Amino acid sequence: MSVEHDHLGECLACGYDTAGRSIGDSCPECGAVVVANPFRGAWRNAKVRRRFLRGSHCMVAATLLLGVGATIALLMMLTRLDQYPVAMAVANGVFLGGLALLAASGVMFAFVWRAIVAVRVLVTLIALLFAGYVGLSVALVLRLGLSVTPEYAGACFLLLGAAIASSPIFLARSSGRAMRFAWVPLASSGALIAIAVMALTFSSWGRPYEEIAVALVMASQFGTAAGFRSLQRLVAVALRDPQVASAEGSA
Repeated sequence: MSVEHDHLGECLACGYDTAGRSIGDSCPECGAVVVANPFRGAWRNAKVRRRFLRGSHCMVAATLLLGVGATIALLMMLTRLDQYPVAMAVANGVFLGGLALLAASGVMFAFVWRAIVAVRVLVTLIALLFAGYVGLSVALVLRLGLSVTPEYAGACFLLLGAAIASSPIFLARSSGRAMRFAWVPLASSGALIAIAVMALTFSSWGRPYEEIAVALVMASQFGTAAGFRSLQRLVAVALRDPQVASAEGSA
C-alpha cells in the first residue's frame, strides 16, 4: 500500500509540486521517484539545496587548490624546487586561484544564509572571530602598548579556517541528516587549531616546525574538501536511481 507524500509536496530533485501523488510515483516534471522528504526546515526546499550546492562546489574546489598549493610548498621546502622561478609561479598561481574560489563560495553562501539557520550561525561565528580579532588588537595596542604580530594575526585567521572546516558537521545536523565520517571535519579543524597554537607559541619557527605547519595545512585543506564533499552527498538528492530513491524514502 502506498504512503501519501505529506512533506511539502515537492520533488526532491527539481522542486516540482507533487502534492496529491503517492510515494513511488514519478515526478511529472523530471521523472524522479517521489519519496518522503528526509530534510527539515529550509533544507526541504530544492532551490535552497541547489544554491547551497553551488557554493559548496566552489568550497571543495578552493580547498583542493589550497591543499595542492600547500603540497607544492612542502615539496619546495623539502627539496630545491624553491630555486626555480617556474615552481614559485605555479605555487603562487594555485594559492591565488584557491583564494579566489574561496571568496566566490563565500558570496554564494551569502545568498542562502537567510534560509538556513546553520549558515547564519556560520556567518555569525565568522563575524565574531573578526570582531574578536579587531577588539583584542585594539586592546593590545592601547592598554599594553604592544603591536599586533604577524603570528597573532595568522592565528586568528587559522581559527577562522578551523570554524569553516568544522561547519559541515552542524550544517548536516541542520538539514536533519546524519553525516558519515564526521571525524574528518573535526580532524581538519584540529589541524588548523594546532597551527594557531604553534604560531602563538614559537617566536621563531625554523625546521622542523615550518614543515610540520605546512603539512598540517595540507592535511586540513584536503580534509575540509572531503567534509564538504560528504555534505554535498547528503543534500544533493538527484534520485536518478529508483533503488536509491526507495532507500531514501524508507530511511
